Amino acid sequence: MKRQREVAQRLKDGKQTIEASELALLALRPRTRQDYMRDIAQLCTWCGVEGVDAIEEQPFFEIAITLADLGYSASRLEKFRCALAHYQCDQLPPQDQFTQTKGFRKRFSGALSLCKAAVCRGGITEEKLAILVNDAPNTMKLGLLLGYKALLRHSELVNLRVCDVAISGKDAVVTVIGPKGCKEKDGKAAQVFVTRCPGVGRGIKPWIANREGSEILCTNWSRDAANEYIAQVAKKQNWDTKRIWSFHSLRHGHAMDMA
Repeated sequence: MKRQREVAQRLKDGKQTIEASELALLALRPRTRQDYMRDIAQLCTWCGVEGVDAIEEQPFFEIAITLADLGYSASRLEKFRCALAHYQCDQLPPQDQFTQTKGFRKRFSGALSLCKAAVCRGGITEEKLAILVNDAPNTMKLGLLLGYKALLRHSELVNLRVCDVAISGKDAVVTVIGPKGCKEKDGKAAQVFVTRCPGVGRGIKPWIANREGSEILCTNWSRDAANEYIAQVAKKQNWDTKRIWSFHSLRHGHAMDMA
């Protein structure tokens, strides 16, 4: 418990030096209603939140953002949100909703959207994203945009097809249609504002249009290629390169160093 408090305090103080092994100490594994109450009360204490009515205020989201960018899994964040939601309405969900994680994205899409929105707001800024994609090849440019703003993993990016993505409007609104976990409950595609940087969206729109029937990124998008490119840009801009790339998802590591 003492170690948990130390880790939580470091998070609250804004020190991003938490190791992955330390995050395990903060895992929520509720089994009963009492477990919910205890863990959520502890979470609210860590976040500086007084009362359940205030759990969606900024302090909680700051912790959620920090945990996400340090590698806290999306499914764990969903459980955070699920636990808090059920605590509010005084209900305990069926046990299988915690033991069977396959359906979490579908059952709690609203909770996931809140977490993703929080990560977007707290991650890489639009200005730095514009610098990152400015001189990048189109494949890398689109991969960075979808990775940072649509929060797609590498495995989702490489399987993305032209028919799965639509870009429209001067603000480059990207609609992700195909990948599992990106759809809302009613089956409509999730719309994500990829960037408001002038010219970024317009540059890749015609390029995508000429790739009909094929994967968008193909083999040109690799972890090594992205890692090397981002490291070069970060070094040129004097950004911290210690946690540039997680080899899993753009949402982890790099965003907090650049924000």
